[in-house]
Amino acid sequence: MGDANYENQVNTLKSLIEQGSTNADAFLQVGNHLRLSTDEERRIGGTISTVDAYFRNSNTFAVVDVVIGGSYGKGTALTGHHDLDVIVFIHETSPPESSLKGYKDATLDDLVMSCKNLALKVRKSRYTATGEVIKKLKAVSLKITDLKVDILLAPQFADKHSLYRHLLSLPPRKRNLLSAATCRIQKSFFDRVIPDPAQRDTLRAATRLAKLWRNIQSLPHKVNPGSYLIELLTLHAYQLSSLSSSSHNPPSVYQIFVEFLLVILSHSTLSVTWEEEYNVSPDYPRMSDQRPLVRDPANPFNNVAHRRCVADWGPVAERALLTLVHMNLHPDFIPRTTAATNTTTTSNRHDDDDDDDEDYLFRLVDEMASNNIDDDEDDIDIAVDYEYDYDDY
Repeated sequence: MGDANYENQVNTLKSLIEQGSTNADAFLQVGNHLRLSTDEERRIGGTISTVDAYFRNSNTFAVVDVVIGGSYGKGTALTGHHDLDVIVFIHETSPPESSLKGYKDATLDDLVMSCKNLALKVRKSRYTATGEVIKKLKAVSLKITDLKVDILLAPQFADKHSLYRHLLSLPPRKRNLLSAATCRIQKSFFDRVIPDPAQRDTLRAATRLAKLWRNIQSLPHKVNPGSYLIELLTLHAYQLSSLSSSSHNPPSVYQIFVEFLLVILSHSTLSVTWEEEYNVSPDYPRMSDQRPLVRDPANPFNNVAHRRCVADWGPVAERALLTLVHMNLHPDFIPRTTAATNTTTTSNRHDDDDDDDEDYLFRLVDEMASNNIDDDEDDIDIAVDYEYDYDDY
């Protein structure tokens, strides 16, 4: 059912774009219809209960909490195209950086054995575990009732400030080993930055629409934006759209989607930092000269838009441009440089008065495709977050 609905929404979105539709209700319906079905929610809920109970009763790990992360945890998973990210928080804190990799490998081996036992257990229950247990870079993957489940371990810290202090003590290339520990901060951030439940629902619908658009492009993996990056770009687009809206007339899913495409077009000058969860201090890596910059609101050491996450923005920008052309939108629609509330934003979208509109757009794409980002290894982390590695589509 989910797969058929997903394909229907693919065809609907393609049709809306090709027709140049401005029907806000139609775009909203696509975003809402991409929500998980009741059957999918029931199946996922059963899987969550099984995995949660298994690890909370574990004799291998001293489990503090089991958290559902990723797109499902934030309410932006797509019907028929989703998986499940489960983060198991354990009492053990990470050792000094000199032995961090060995610690990670040892605990991951223990996790593999635990997941094999879990698979055996669910085979004896009403569930059916299919496929082998697979050890990945930072997770262990298995299937339960055809649902891919990625299980990650994260050390428990007293609070987020303790986590940030520990990350600060590690070399940049080793901080990503603890990125799963930020999942609770990611989830709380989206609730804090959009406190109104109705507007959070609008943002989620727009995010699902943006993810569907990303999927339709069928871009190579190395240039395909991950789900967490799509969520942050859509949030940024929502905040930009809100600047021209009022509290009585908030931005529509259509407006947010168009703004999302424009954000991608302006990526060579994009700089976004949120400070709801932390204040950027001199102790954190210098990122002010990085472009594009989408500083992880849950992890001050991570640029989610770095080229290690999207190797080349040119193909993504070209698809965004073609989509805008199909939608009959032109550069005079592009808003001037703005800054969203509680968000540091730099975005040079205005063109010179003498520029021809279409030439400007194509020059912009050429500029984006050839844009080089300075890579200062002393200041820049490996911009890998757990959701980028274990993406849901």
